[in-house]
Amino acid sequence: ISTHRDEHTQKWFLNTKRQSCEFGPYDYVIGCFGHPKRTDPFLKPGGHAAKPMMEFLKGVKYNQFFALQIVLEKGCDSEEIKNLSGCHILNHDVISFVADNSKKPHQIKVQDGVSTNRQKPHITIISTAHFAQQNQRADRKMVQARMMDSFANLIAKESRQGLQSKFQPKIHRLNFWQDGRCVKVVDETDFLFDTSVNLGWCGDFCVGPSVDGAAISGTSVAEFCINDIKQSLNGQISKEDSRLTKWKWVDSDITVDIGTFCHLSPYEEQISRINLAKRKKPAGQQRRRRKN
Repeated sequence: ISTHRDEHTQKWFLNTKRQSCEFGPYDYVIGCFGHPKRTDPFLKPGGHAAKPMMEFLKGVKYNQFFALQIVLEKGCDSEEIKNLSGCHILNHDVISFVADNSKKPHQIKVQDGVSTNRQKPHITIISTAHFAQQNQRADRKMVQARMMDSFANLIAKESRQGLQSKFQPKIHRLNFWQDGRCVKVVDETDFLFDTSVNLGWCGDFCVGPSVDGAAISGTSVAEFCINDIKQSLNGQISKEDSRLTKWKWVDSDITVDIGTFCHLSPYEEQISRINLAKRKKPAGQQRRRRKN
């Protein structure tokens, strides 16, 4: 999908690939994805009307992750696995988060108020951003082995051989997430909107690196457009100045590698100290610490 704007009617149109189909006209266009590999093809055909937004969105930056998914064929009654739902791992050089997907609310079966969940544990292991950056071109079997070793040591309290014997893990898949957490956010606004052409944008990079941030941004730009439409219907033509020139990118508030979580707020100062120390330490000298 790409955009273009009719300069005579000042309306927006959307075109499919090779312009085989056209949709419109539209008074407003709102986008919600951030990577320039996707924003540039969408906005570039919009010409000078879309250029300021396209250029500003080049400032969106993301870190990367590996996500390893495994199934434990045995050992689901062990205390280490029974007590695991989700776990942030602080100050470790390989993995940053582990979760048992089989314990998500929609996966748990409850009968007479008692959980009857007997599914095999489906574990997701997410790497640190630094590990992903350093190994994005590395052999995937090596990446899997490093992440499995870390899971065995930190969570299962076993050696790699002990993990294989006790839990018989089967690797489901290993993904490389190119767009992980946004590391830059827009300062002092919940969304982007160019009032001169009625082109807006929203996303977690406007508020903060979390699902909440994305939801707040989308809601805010929707409310802005609704209020603008109401003013137009009432004959009010003056608009709030929301030109792109007054916005700037700043570093996002960092809690953990994969984003911002309100339940980690009591540990924010501790996490900040760890992150600062980690940036100063050579690789391999980081202490390991886990927070459930």
